[in-house]
Amino acid sequence: FFDLDAVQGFYGKASLTYTKEVSDKLTWIASAFAGYGDKKYNAFFFDYEKDTVNDANLNVTARMALKNGWTLNPFVQYTTLLDSSIKDIVDARDTKTSLVLGGAKLDYTF
Repeated sequence: FFDLDAVQGFYGKASLTYTKEVSDKLTWIASAFAGYGDKKYNAFFFDYEKDTVNDANLNVTARMALKNGWTLNPFVQYTTLLDSSIKDIVDARDTKTSLVLGGAKLDYTF
């Protein structure tokens, strides 16, 4: 990702994904990725002017085929900051450096 406007910085990620089809109506998807920010990105979001690997994420999604082209995708995700300097900056802001979150996406295919 490259923000040409406000940030003028780069954030990229490398990921691995494993998919397991349990049945014609259920597929489990597990993924992990690490995100890298350049110094402009990190300066904008963290007041930290160095290139570094910022964060790691683990995600599990259940893709459930419903009727008439609908698919429900509930997920749970764990996110944590990796760089100790960025962690210190975020801690000083009284903000969490790790999160567990969940949600769902509903898709319609036609």
